[in-house]
Amino acid sequence: MGSKPSRRKPNGPYLPTRTDAWLVQRMLAIYLPLELVDIILEDAMYGPRIHAFEDEHTRLSASQASDNDASQCCLITPPLPGPNELGWEWTNAKKIVFKISSHDQGWGGEPRLSGRYAGAYSWFEVIILRPTSLEQPWMDEHEKRIDDLFLEYTKENLVLPSPDDLQAFGYRYGESPLNDGGTRWMLQRNARANGATKNHEVTWTMDGASGDAGSGDGAGFVSALQWGDKVAVIARAQVRSSGQYITIISLIRVSPVPGLGKSC
Repeated sequence: MGSKPSRRKPNGPYLPTRTDAWLVQRMLAIYLPLELVDIILEDAMYGPRIHAFEDEHTRLSASQASDNDASQCCLITPPLPGPNELGWEWTNAKKIVFKISSHDQGWGGEPRLSGRYAGAYSWFEVIILRPTSLEQPWMDEHEKRIDDLFLEYTKENLVLPSPDDLQAFGYRYGESPLNDGGTRWMLQRNARANGATKNHEVTWTMDGASGDAGSGDGAGFVSALQWGDKVAVIARAQVRSSGQYITIISLIRVSPVPGLGKSC
């Protein structure tokens, strides 16, 4: 299983490139001051985006992991874009959207809990994979192989690589002081003891978050993103007592929206 980056998915969203955004800016600048053009484009969130999706079904069993605590990467985005020949420079990301279809094993859980998500032992987290170098020859060599290395490592071991092991891959984990210096962000819990597939959509921005019950607030995630970063979604499952908790992932889309920056 691997991530499938795409500019356009059939019947999916149009994803403007940096060239597209530059051309629209140039066209609007014929009639409007450049400062106003940049405000319009930023308000419209019209800028280069990245998009990744995974539509293979995955079953994650905590009982197969050490200490009955499983972590498996199910999606990695392409790297967030940096400066290019048109003069676009990286500015802070504006928004990231996650779409998930999943469910747990459909039984178990503690009795007398309020709400559908309290006490759920299967969920999703998000991490940032940050390259240790942004030099282009280095990026060309390492960026192409980190996805397969990271996906295969977590699939075989059901645990994330240690910081030292990840360093050997040429990457490190990104963190944020707003996340208490942690490198994992809670994304979405599955509904407790419910085997029916449920669709969740979670949006994180610089200013806050929106989502269904059981979603995380993404504190400091968007502001922590830098160009060259990859966003990875991690499926988690734990066993309590003799219960086996399973996460099934049928579709995940991740769409960071970088800011436009200024043209030459």
